[in-house]
Amino acid sequence: RAKLIGTWTLHQLLDERPDAIVIGFSSINSFFGGFGVGAYAAANSALESFAQIRARTYCYAWSMWEGIGINREMRMKDLAHARGYAAISARQGWLSLLAGLHRGADNLLIGLDRSRPQIRRTLTVEEHRLWQLMGYFSSADGQVSAEQLAELAVVDRFETPSRCTFMELPALPRTADGQIDRQALPAPSGGHLARESSYVAPQSELERTIAAIWQDVLRVEKIGVNDNFFELGGQSLMMAQVQGKLRQKLSRDISMVEMFRYPTIGALAKHLGVVQPPPAAGPGREQDRSQKQRAAIARQKQMAKRRSDGDERA
Repeated sequence: RAKLIGTWTLHQLLDERPDAIVIGFSSINSFFGGFGVGAYAAANSALESFAQIRARTYCYAWSMWEGIGINREMRMKDLAHARGYAAISARQGWLSLLAGLHRGADNLLIGLDRSRPQIRRTLTVEEHRLWQLMGYFSSADGQVSAEQLAELAVVDRFETPSRCTFMELPALPRTADGQIDRQALPAPSGGHLARESSYVAPQSELERTIAAIWQDVLRVEKIGVNDNFFELGGQSLMMAQVQGKLRQKLSRDISMVEMFRYPTIGALAKHLGVVQPPPAAGPGREQDRSQKQRAAIARQKQMAKRRSDGDERA
C-alpha cells in the first residue's frame, strides 16, 4: 500500500516538473514472484510500469540488501541464496546504481546468481547457455577416437545442428547393475553434470518416502538427503505439489512454511520426525467428547427451565 500510494502521489507531483529525474527501487520479486510475497511483488511491478510510461525515469529491481532495511533480520537467507538471490553489500549496491545510470539502462535486475537453475532458465543470451551437450566415451578397446566423434553431426528433429563436446575416460563408471553411473561422471568446465555436494542416499523410511516424492515432482532420477530442493530446479508450484503428496502419504498436516524452512530431505525428515502428528481420536476420546456434549446440553436445558419457572412466578 505504501509503495502504491507513494508512486501515485509522486506521479501527480511530477506533472509540474516534467524534467525531473526519478529513480525507483523495485524488487526482483516483481519478476520471479515467490512464496508469501504476492502483494509485495504486485506493488513493485506497478512501480516498474510507472517507470515505463514516464521519460527520464529509472527503475532497478534489487535482490537482498545485506543487513540493511527490511533485510536487516531476514530469515531463511539460505533459501534465498539457493533460489539465486545474492546478497548485496551497501558498496556493491551503490556501485551497481552508478553503473546502471552511467549505461542509461532504465530497468535492471540486480543481485542474481546465474549459477542457480532458477536464474539460468531465464537467461536467453548465447553466452549464458543453460545446457551443454556432452558425450563421454572410453577408447579402451581402440575402436573409437575423439577425432572420429568430432566428425559426427548432431542434429535435432528439425535438422538444427548442435555442438557436442566429447570427453575420453579410461572406463565408463557403472552402477552395481551395470548401468552408466551418471553421478560419477566428471563435470566438464562450466557444466552442470556433477553436484557440488557428495551424494548421501536416504536411510530412514521417512527419508525414502520424501525422496520418492521429490523424484516424481522434480523428474530427477537420483536425489540425496543433502540436496537442496531449489538447487535441483524446484519452485513454489512444485513445492505445493510435494506438500500435497506428503500430506496424503503421511496422513498429517504439513505447512508450506515448514516446506520452505527445511529445503533438504534430511532437514525435513528430521523436523517431521521431531514434530509428531496429533494423536488420532480413539474410541475413548470419542466417548469423553460425547459425554461432555450431553452434559453441556443438560445444563442448557436446566438453565432454560429455571428461566421459564421464574417467568411463570412473575
